[in-house]
Amino acid sequence: MGFATGPLMGAAVGAVPAARSGTGSAVINVARMVGAALGVAALGAVYAAFRGGPEGLRLATVCGGVAQLSGAAYAWRTTAA
Repeated sequence: MGFATGPLMGAAVGAVPAARSGTGSAVINVARMVGAALGVAALGAVYAAFRGGPEGLRLATVCGGVAQLSGAAYAWRTTAA
């Protein structure tokens, strides 16, 4: 996720008129923060559903990895064209 922030910010700021570049940057920052909060909440729910412990941590980690890889694949497919 950290590696995507720079290019994502450049794309967002470049996609809007210069007068709105601050707005484009702010929208990306808000989306990033909301996504992080929802991700932590979802993985915490997965962890809690298995009453914590190693099994819950393992499943939450796998779910987080699958979500990251899915997002990377989607970004690659939509931007590679």
